[in-house]
Amino acid sequence: MEPNRGNDTANMRPSILPQTVPSPPALAVPEHDPSVITWNASEFIDHQKNFIWFLPLTLVVILLSGLVYLTTRGILATLVILLGGVAFSLFARQKPRTLSYSLLPTTIVVGDKKYPYDDFKTFSIVQEGPIYSVFLEPIRRFMPPLSIYFPPEEGEKIFDTLATHIPHQERQSDPVDSLMRRIRF
Repeated sequence: MEPNRGNDTANMRPSILPQTVPSPPALAVPEHDPSVITWNASEFIDHQKNFIWFLPLTLVVILLSGLVYLTTRGILATLVILLGGVAFSLFARQKPRTLSYSLLPTTIVVGDKKYPYDDFKTFSIVQEGPIYSVFLEPIRRFMPPLSIYFPPEEGEKIFDTLATHIPHQERQSDPVDSLMRRIRF
């Protein structure tokens, strides 16, 4: 026989009320540890793009989609090219965020994401004019490469720290990188 609980509903939680989930704690980075390197930098180079930059893009997309339509009479392929051009131009308009970067003893912290050193096969130092970046090639097939920009005065410490965890490899610029640099994307 159950005890009589009466109208005591204080211990009952209605299932229809939203439950609050505590937010995850911010990534703690030890500030005074000599093995930790921390800096802030832009997530990518912001090349100023005005009407003159978007005009040739628009013309190329229109000409390419027109050529595809005339040769294949395929509306779907034409729409894919037009939508790809719109997506490319929207992506080109994005402004970079300033992120905090840290090299910890076991991980790389970029903003609020952590990457273990074991996730990367090699690293390279890339110079684009006066700006330097680290290019990290991932081990996993579908993980995108990671580019980290850094101030030149931190370059030697960053190189030494990465070299203790990841093999260094000189990277040759591929045709896509060369094209993106040439069109200032």
